[in-house]
Formats: sequence, structure tokens, C-alpha cells
Amino acid sequence: MELFVQIINKVVDIVFKGFDLYDAVRAKFIKDELDYEQPKMAEKSAAPTPAKTTKPLTDRAPDSVVQNAVKVETKEAPQKTAKTTTSSKKATSKKSATSKRKGSVDRSGQEIESVAAEKVVQYLKEHNIEISLDDIAYEKKAVVGRVIWCLSSAQKARVRGGLTTKDMAALIYQYFGMDIYPTNLARACRQHSDLFEAGETRNRAKCYVLTAKGKKTAKSLFA
Repeated sequence: MELFVQIINKVVDIVFKGFDLYDAVRAKFIKDELDYEQPKMAEKSAAPTPAKTTKPLTDRAPDSVVQNAVKVETKEAPQKTAKTTTSSKKATSKKSATSKRKGSVDRSGQEIESVAAEKVVQYLKEHNIEISLDDIAYEKKAVVGRVIWCLSSAQKARVRGGLTTKDMAALIYQYFGMDIYPTNLARACRQHSDLFEAGETRNRAKCYVLTAKGKKTAKSLFA
């Protein structure tokens, strides 16, 4: 029995020594591994970091060129603004001038454009034909007298087909500087069919010409 206990003690002692030996070997292996990794980490940390190189700005313009460009832009900007302001002022003044007029203008308020009226005015100026508005009347009717004068002048200037009421209004304004409503001229033409009759149609508008009696009346008034 005593021998058996001794054998058991010996076995237990051997087992514990084996554990001790295993721990010693494992500790040595871990230490060697750490000693091997530390120099590598030290080498990596000690390695110099390559410096970043900055590419020279070869495409950049010199400072003097940039300053001159800024000066040029600064000088040109006010000129453009001034031109725009001047043109807008002209347009505004022209629009305000026509908007104040009550006759010899179209529905939009712009001056009536009439090629026929321009032709008559040119003829009158070339032949030095002058007349006063006070001298234009028929039986104390100023509007009727003005229609007779317009159609008679158009006939002398060889305007084909007669004049529309807008042509007459444009002619009176261009020659005398007086505004007159085309509707008033049209009423005079309708009410005096013995003096005026329909001529050609121009741009969907009726033209008027003098009748035989109208031509005689024109000769007596504007001989």
C-alpha cells in the first residue's frame, strides 16, 4: 500500500513537471516571436516618408497680365452699360412722344408708316409747293378740305389707286405736323360721295380718289 502511494506521487510529480516544461517552452516561443516582430516595426517606423512634390504652375499667367486684364474689363463694362442706357432712353422717349399723340398714329400708338404719304411729301418739297392749313377748307369744313387737298396732291404726285384714310392722316402730319384721326377723314369721305369715290384696295384698306366734281373743286381751291 505504501508502495502504491509512492508510485501515485511520482506520476503526479511527473505530470506537473510536464506542465511546467510546456509553459516554459511556450513562453520562450512567444518571446522569440515578439523579439522578431519588433525590429520590423521599428524599421517601418524609421523609414522616411517621401515628400510630396508640388507641380509648378507653368500655365499661370504673370501677375502683370492678370492686372491688365482686370483693368480692361473694368473700363469696358461702364461703356456697355452707357450704350444700353442711351438706347433705352431713346426708345422710351420715342414711345412716350408717340403715346401722347391722339391722331395720325396706329392702334399701338406708333406713327403711321405710309409709303404713299412719303412720296407725296417728297413731290411737294421738290416742286416747292407750299400751302397753309388755314387755306384748306371746303364750304367752311376743314376736314373735307383736307381730304380734297390730300387726294389732289396724291394725283399730282402720281400715286396710283388713291389714298387710304391712314395715308391721308400720315400725309397731313408729315407735311403740316398736325395730328388728325383717320376716322374723321373716313366720315368726310362717306358723307361727301359727290366729291370722293372708292379707288383701289391696298392692304385690305379702301383707297379714295376724287370724283369729277372733286377734281374741279380741287382746281378751284388749290389752283
